[in-house]
Amino acid sequence: MHYHHGNMDTLHISYFRHWAPEERAFHTCNLRKSYGFHMVAQGADPLPSVPEAQPPYRIELVKRGAEVAFFINGLLILKWVDDGVSYGPVRGRGRIGFRQMAPLIAEYANLEVHALNEK
Repeated sequence: MHYHHGNMDTLHISYFRHWAPEERAFHTCNLRKSYGFHMVAQGADPLPSVPEAQPPYRIELVKRGAEVAFFINGLLILKWVDDGVSYGPVRGRGRIGFRQMAPLIAEYANLEVHALNEK
């Protein structure tokens, strides 16, 4: 609850959402903006169920100014440009965090963070 209605004011992407029956029936990735848990973008999630998974999967997140883009294995999953009005100001500098929800068990490796030139 704190990550969407507490002191954290952030963008967050959920993927491999397979907990509830409706999530298992149709896999999506969701981009939400806090404070308030606003769904701002959604795309199809190409990650298969565990028995069919063939990791590793390359996940790439690009945040450049007001633009956010999310890729899995080079495939664009979602893209969104924040207008800075509808859900509060455009998010700037911050931190990176990973939050996994059951039944996801993931291992992350080779994390790279690069500064990007503003457009």
